[in-house]
Amino acid sequence: MFRRMLISLIALALSALALSGGSSASPVAATSQDDKERDEAVIGWLRKGARTLRGIQPGAADNNDLNPLQKILEGVRVVGIGEATHGTREFVQVRHCFLEFLVKELGFTALAMEFSVADGNVINEYVVHGRGSRRQVIACLKKGWITDTEELLAVFDWLRAHNASVAEGRRVKFFGLDPQGNARAIEVVRDFLRRTAPQRLAKVEALLETMNEQDRNALEFAPTAVTAEKVDQLYRLISYLVLHREDLIRHSSALEWDRALEHLKLLAQFAEFNSSAPFNGAGTRDGYMAENLLAALRREALSTRIVVWAHNAHVCTRESGRFPALGGYLHKAFGKEYYAFGVAFEHGEFRAQLPKVRPPKLATFKLGAASAGTIDYMLSKVGIANFMVDLRAPAADERVSAWLKAPHNLHWVGAFFMEEWASKSATRPFVLNRDFDGLVFIEKSTPTRAIPAPLD
Repeated sequence: MFRRMLISLIALALSALALSGGSSASPVAATSQDDKERDEAVIGWLRKGARTLRGIQPGAADNNDLNPLQKILEGVRVVGIGEATHGTREFVQVRHCFLEFLVKELGFTALAMEFSVADGNVINEYVVHGRGSRRQVIACLKKGWITDTEELLAVFDWLRAHNASVAEGRRVKFFGLDPQGNARAIEVVRDFLRRTAPQRLAKVEALLETMNEQDRNALEFAPTAVTAEKVDQLYRLISYLVLHREDLIRHSSALEWDRALEHLKLLAQFAEFNSSAPFNGAGTRDGYMAENLLAALRREALSTRIVVWAHNAHVCTRESGRFPALGGYLHKAFGKEYYAFGVAFEHGEFRAQLPKVRPPKLATFKLGAASAGTIDYMLSKVGIANFMVDLRAPAADERVSAWLKAPHNLHWVGAFFMEEWASKSATRPFVLNRDFDGLVFIEKSTPTRAIPAPLD
């Protein structure tokens, strides 16, 4: 009897196998095969759209490699170019190459950066008009480790040389966007009040010193906390300048009053997003970087085309959430006239600041091969060391389109890092179809190099 039951079970199993088309694959195996085929389709689409960057060092770049930008950026007024870490040499260099091409071939005449607005004015005077000195530029860059790099100094050296060789209308201006690094802004406000309203200065001296202290903390990535009382005092000081404009101008000039108010607004912006007591209507750092960029562009010709450099987290076009990105505000303002390049890498070394160490201490960190399934991993499988790809290009394959619309991790390193984070905090989720219009991929990252101290 047992023999007959066994034969019946075998027959039943064979019948089921026949009905299933002869396949014995489990649902898990089928899913795995689907994922593999989808990944191959995505990699194929990326490979088809990839434009090789054979040289990423300034002066060594091949214009033929960058010529596709002429079509990609047609009708684009603002180009954001990101970075996956603040301490990668190649990211600054490839952005430098892009800048030279965009200036020479596409008529871009402005560069804006995640950098102090007040110190940016000093650098602009130097690169555009030759006023001040290279030593002053270096002093501005050395206020923070992120900008204290030979690679960034080379950008400003190139801007100065380029601007000295072209007509004034074609010179490239530089704008800082960040309402941090405000020591110079505080001095501008203090000097204006000293000459026009010394009694008022005496009343706000403690406020200015508090702002100076909190600003120094911000530059070192230390905790900041501006009280609601200090925010209110800044509002009242702005009100004082506005309500007494004519009297203050009588003791100075309209230009000096404008300059003092603009710098005072930077202090208020900084105070709002560093307030220890958040309140309705307070602005965010990205929101104010966007505000400062739009204000700068309003002073320029409508035809002005500008390049914006910041971390991927800032240039991306994400508009949702509690803290929309700078690029999200720019996308809202310019629509398709804003194009955001995310910048990625597969492996290598970079500089970053150790957390909770005072005074600030830098270290060099290393990340191995990108984890399977990440955006960096998929880019590495294209088989080209360095390239760019236009994500606005259509994807006919529905699997590719779905992948572009889904969240995937991308290398993401902020100001801080430590070895223990390498496996869990070196990536963040991005949705390519939502967050970026294009990608620049650099296979290997090496650390930025600090500017040597100037010789006396």
